[in-house]
Amino acid sequence: MIKKIAFVFLFGIINISYSQKGIKFPQMQGKTLDKSELQLPEGALGKHTILCIIYSQKTEKALESWMKPIVNTFLVKNPLDPEPYDVNMYFVVLLSGIKDLASDAIEAKFRKNLDKTFHKNVFIYQGSIKEYKEKLDFGKKDEPYFCVIDKDGMIKSSFTGVYNTEKLEMLEEAVK
Repeated sequence: MIKKIAFVFLFGIINISYSQKGIKFPQMQGKTLDKSELQLPEGALGKHTILCIIYSQKTEKALESWMKPIVNTFLVKNPLDPEPYDVNMYFVVLLSGIKDLASDAIEAKFRKNLDKTFHKNVFIYQGSIKEYKEKLDFGKKDEPYFCVIDKDGMIKSSFTGVYNTEKLEMLEEAVK
């Protein structure tokens, strides 16, 4: 019985991390907090790209669990690390419906609460999110969705949820 439970658990982890593997990331146009226009995945081609996608305020708590480990691993250049990761990384905020109307206030909150150094890493999309929810198979509204896109815009790995070391290792493995 324990082996069966372990198999189901392991299969679930593998299924979560590879459910969209091999499909092209759907086109998305928006702007970063530093006001740069950006189109994904085209604007990120040539490097592996980590996307952390949120579409609900309920995601805030789960996202906070990721901030320090993911920023320190992929965005902060460590002088002691001889081979830092050379990746693009974006926190993608999807705004639609009523949030679309409050987009200026939401952007202002992000600008105020986030170090200016990382404004180029926050991507704001405004519009319908139905296509993205369907193609990317987002999890619950209170969970961030993570996706690693290869140099050609194809999804290598994806998963949802709060931070844990196994998920961070999955991200690291996917960008190698």
